[in-house]
Amino acid sequence: MRRVTTVSDIEAMTPAERGQSFEDSIIYDLDQVPTEFQPALEAQRQRVLEREARLRGNTT
Repeated sequence: MRRVTTVSDIEAMTPAERGQSFEDSIIYDLDQVPTEFQPALEAQRQRVLEREARLRGNTT
């Protein structure tokens, strides 16, 4: 489980620390996405694939 950064945490940080905290919160590897978000991620993936197929004229 990821730690939640509170407002008081952010207020106590320097601008550089805030920037680093933000960067650290970004997930770049889909295998690291928390389980509870996997269904939404898969649904979005399907919407993108369907839209791409429509745009290419592949309506299968």
